[in-house]
Amino acid sequence: MNTRSVPRSVPKFAFFSSRGLFGFGFSAIGVLLAVLGFVAFPTSSASASQGQCGDVSISWYYGPGATSYYDLAVSPSTCTIYVTTKLDAGYPDDPSWYSNGSPISPTFIFSSDISIPYGHTMYIKAQAWQPNWTKSVNISSDEQRNPNI
Repeated sequence: MNTRSVPRSVPKFAFFSSRGLFGFGFSAIGVLLAVLGFVAFPTSSASASQGQCGDVSISWYYGPGATSYYDLAVSPSTCTIYVTTKLDAGYPDDPSWYSNGSPISPTFIFSSDISIPYGHTMYIKAQAWQPNWTKSVNISSDEQRNPNI
């Protein structure tokens, strides 16, 4: 009995073996799916954390006594609202801020309702922004006299 083993023939290029072709096929399908994902959803794949702040909505209401107030809102609520105001003197400059989010004077960050003193007209401009997002498309503006005549 011959105990010598006979070597099996091994292809010169392992790529052309069934295992190599099978692996290449799966890799090619994976690359194709990745490319299709980037083409089909370019904004979500390139900038998944980015969005756009909506325009600021400005409303006013009468409070206690003879004071009326501005109330501001934006969607999503995580956006910061930057505001400029003027009393009795026409519209203020557009709101502005540094790239780190700090307002540039006379701009301030809206944190609570803004009172309109009795006997005056307030002019207001507002825009929303948050880091890595696009600011609101429009600068919202309004004028309101107290009392509303």
